[in-house]
Amino acid sequence: MILSPTLEWHPDDGAGRRAPVLVWRFDGAPVRCIASTVLGGGLGERTWVTNATVTFGYVEPDPAAHAARIAATRRLT
Repeated sequence: MILSPTLEWHPDDGAGRRAPVLVWRFDGAPVRCIASTVLGGGLGERTWVTNATVTFGYVEPDPAAHAARIAATRRLT
């Protein structure tokens, strides 16, 4: 199953600017995914995946919390 992402926007790229985020939402049954991320990384069943843009020299002190905020603004749980 290959799904096309939607292009959306998140409010903070790490420097307080709006930035693009690609969002894949898996309707129906969760999809087994593998990821090397700070939030939801590893191997497991997922109902969504994001790829968010951040600024060059990104220095967020808590990247997992930032990723969670991006997911929350997209209403991903």
